[in-house]
Amino acid sequence: MNVELQQDIGIAVVTFAENHKRLIAVGDHNYFEYWLNTETELLATLQDVFVKHKNKHTFEEMILFSLLMGTAVKDTMDDLHKLDKENEE
Repeated sequence: MNVELQQDIGIAVVTFAENHKRLIAVGDHNYFEYWLNTETELLATLQDVFVKHKNKHTFEEMILFSLLMGTAVKDTMDDLHKLDKENEE
């Protein structure tokens, strides 16, 4: 995986997480669909990165990226849920 793709993934995930950490901190996440919408938004964000790079990499590299995308979504959502629980205390 090249440096540009790594940077694009990192920037997308960090930007997304920081925006949602702010929403959680001020309580703007207290509606029924928040978590489903948030996960969908993150998947769409990473899919945009995927599409941007799809013609620059081999099929095998893109499979690896797909696996990384799933891991990034899981880890990011776990972090946001953890932050939400910490804010409740």
